Amino acid sequence: MARFDTIIRNGTAIIPQQGPLNATIAISAGKIAGLLDPSESVDAEETIDAGGMVLLPGLIDPHMHIGFVGLPLSDVASESRSASIGGVTTILNYVLKPEPYDAPFAEFVDHIQRLAYVDMGIHFGIFSSAHIRELGHYINDLGVSSFKFFMSYKGDEASKRGLTPVDDGLLFEFLRELATYPGAMANIHAENIEVIWRFEERVREQGLDGLLAHNLSRPGFTEADDVTTACYFGQITGAPLYFVHISSREGAEAVGRYRATGKVFVETTPHYLSLTIDSPCGLLAKINPPVRTQDDIDALWVAIRDGIVDTIGNDHAARTRQEKSGDVWHAGASFPGVATMLSIMLNEGYHKRGVSLQRIAELTSYNTARIFNLFPRKGTIQVGSDADIAIVDVNREMTVNPEYLQSRADFSPWEGWNLKGWAMRTLVRGRTVMQDGRITGEAGYGTYLRRPLPAELVGGGR
Repeated sequence: MARFDTIIRNGTAIIPQQGPLNATIAISAGKIAGLLDPSESVDAEETIDAGGMVLLPGLIDPHMHIGFVGLPLSDVASESRSASIGGVTTILNYVLKPEPYDAPFAEFVDHIQRLAYVDMGIHFGIFSSAHIRELGHYINDLGVSSFKFFMSYKGDEASKRGLTPVDDGLLFEFLRELATYPGAMANIHAENIEVIWRFEERVREQGLDGLLAHNLSRPGFTEADDVTTACYFGQITGAPLYFVHISSREGAEAVGRYRATGKVFVETTPHYLSLTIDSPCGLLAKINPPVRTQDDIDALWVAIRDGIVDTIGNDHAARTRQEKSGDVWHAGASFPGVATMLSIMLNEGYHKRGVSLQRIAELTSYNTARIFNLFPRKGTIQVGSDADIAIVDVNREMTVNPEYLQSRADFSPWEGWNLKGWAMRTLVRGRTVMQDGRITGEAGYGTYLRRPLPAELVGGGR
């Protein structure tokens, strides 16, 4: 009889691209070693009884901000713990600096190795021609194969964050060079800031405040406009594009027109799928792009149904309640979300709209792994993959409480919401790091994930 380190019995595994599977999952040396018939006798050092719950591939958050604009790098500890609460086993974090990345990279990897509870990879921001010239070094030597370009960071919009302003010429230069590295990805923040400046001036003159004012100052067509520009540049250069946090009906429609190229990928977020300008949390939900209207929410769920959306990210940042104070023009943007990602998708998608568990697994893990060069190590439940598994009670109802989420942030925009569907146990490479809301893992167990390029671009796999 074969002996394994761990087996998981009495659960239904959700296999992306396949569907549910009743199997005993066998784990050895941190990897999935077998998907066995439940009737088979198996010997293991540890047996986990899933109690009829669902087994999802460990979730991957492709969009987190630790260490950005005053946020401490020590948040690697608290925010990776918070990730495990939500069944998230892999984080991809943005490192955004105007200088060369060797030193910031080494500093961040050091924090991962000392503090992380889950596995972590890195994206770099592109703010200069010097960054573009170093793409080959970043990809081949540092294992970073995705790069963010803020189309909105022009003029003071960048400099007030300590970054170098960009322009469309730099975007084109970046995409032209990136296209020479098949499998590397351009992550695009699409908002036409020059139009936004004009709208913000008008909204301020009208004396408006709150989430309504924020939405009016950054209308959805400014997202769609930059989506169109970037997609046209992508067609000319051949570079693949991954649009982060698409927030609006206009943005989803714009990106949908370019999907046939096979090189356009789309992320949206739980907040754009659930929060509106009328949400009672008020400016706790301020973020860029803004939360919008119920019409935009409905359009994004249709985009999920129609296969326009590939992934779910969180744009997570551990802001505090104090940083969100003041009027809309002074309250800080961004908020935490990694711990509630799965519960929002289950509550709003699976229970309310009939989105299948297989589709949720693809949106929250499989597609992300394929787009960002982590597959098949991450993103699925199959023999040879890392044993990253979220054991989920899809019918468990709990009220969102910031204390339970264990972020350094002391609030959640969903605070007080009753959500149906929660991760009850999180395994990273076969080791339980969270069980029933208790952190059982150790700081430094998480590892830095190098993401080498495949021979050719791996698609979203819908």
